[in-house]
Amino acid sequence: MLLNKLREYILPTDLEIHIYKNGIYVVNYTIISSFSDKKIVITKEDGNVTILGNNLIISKLEKDELFIYGLIDEVHLRWYMKNVFFDKLNSIVVVNIKCKNKERLLNKIYSLNIDVLSLEVINYKEVNVEIYECDLPKIRKISILNKVTILNYKGLKRVKNKFHFYKYYIISIIFGFFVLIILTNIIFSIEVSHTSSKLKELIYSELSKNGIKKYQFKKSFDELEKVNSKILEDNKDKIEKLLKDELKKDRAKTQSAGFTKLNLFELTRKNMCNNDYYKE
Repeated sequence: MLLNKLREYILPTDLEIHIYKNGIYVVNYTIISSFSDKKIVITKEDGNVTILGNNLIISKLEKDELFIYGLIDEVHLRWYMKNVFFDKLNSIVVVNIKCKNKERLLNKIYSLNIDVLSLEVINYKEVNVEIYECDLPKIRKISILNKVTILNYKGLKRVKNKFHFYKYYIISIIFGFFVLIILTNIIFSIEVSHTSSKLKELIYSELSKNGIKKYQFKKSFDELEKVNSKILEDNKDKIEKLLKDELKKDRAKTQSAGFTKLNLFELTRKNMCNNDYYKE
């Protein structure tokens, strides 16, 4: 293990990119995956480098060493993330850097172990760099910089900024959603349909005692079944008497047998047409 570390120190294996005024020096690449006079893509196991420009030429040096020259317009660095989900949660910032010398700037960035996710060369003294927000203080401390401007945020920071910008709109939607849920679960009116005013008053009173009244929360189906059974058990005799009193007003002859085991009121009523009896 110690020998491996010593070997890596003497002969580093990480992909290195040195940008000079007359070209780009690349060390420890794996393969040239794309090559034309306008675009060159150099690949390593954990990422790749894309160089855009005109009249681009590759000069092969020692093993795993290249020198690229021509009219270079842009340089993009892309590193493959081990965990895409958690990478999206990271706060990424795109900054515009104006400096005295971009070669010195980029070498300084690499020496500080700043993860450069993307690099765009604007001109000899100006670049756009995409980095993690945690590395932004390191960028600001580089002495050769003239100006650092934040262009955009990505990842979790962007989500936070968007939420801050639309927070009142989002809060109002959430609040309205909860108000809608509350309103759909509140009792605004209770109506008992029956011809007997005394029976209706009795049921209204019993419902109120069991918490079923205006501007209270609705009860579940099981709770309503329990309330229904409780009202009938507590007031079975009263309800039966009130129902019999109502039946006396019917001009057809009726006979009641009271409540069954299923809490159904059983009665027989004379058919006025053929004098037969039937059950309801």
